[in-house]
Amino acid sequence: MKKSLKNLSVCVLVLICFQTQAIIIDPVSVQHKKIPTAEEVVQKQLQAYNSRDLEGFVACFSDDVEVLMFPEQVLYQGKDQLRASYQSFFENTPDLYCELIDRSVNGNKVKDEIKITRLKKTKPMKTTVMYVVEEGLITKMYFVN
Repeated sequence: MKKSLKNLSVCVLVLICFQTQAIIIDPVSVQHKKIPTAEEVVQKQLQAYNSRDLEGFVACFSDDVEVLMFPEQVLYQGKDQLRASYQSFFENTPDLYCELIDRSVNGNKVKDEIKITRLKKTKPMKTTVMYVVEEGLITKMYFVN
């Protein structure tokens, strides 16, 4: 009886080891989430902006995003304030369109030179926007005039 119990214990231990190894080395059981590049995140928010897709736009930003007038004047902070500000802007600006003139990327920082049209019959406004992207989300957005 002792020998049977010992053999059973060894079998259980071997099975546990094999199952653990299978979980560790099985590539199907491991899913990797690709974190988008800074440029991909900024491009996605630009497309959502031009579509007036508020939820798609806001999804590109971190919960504690800071939107600033360069260098340090805080315009608003947090996703809720961002959503409230852009919701009104998207709803009340039917001709809204942002044209990308030039983009430069340096690691997790993106600088866009843009022209924003608010009304079709008016001259577009040129400005520069700089973004800091961390873990696939925009954490800071600076407007430079």
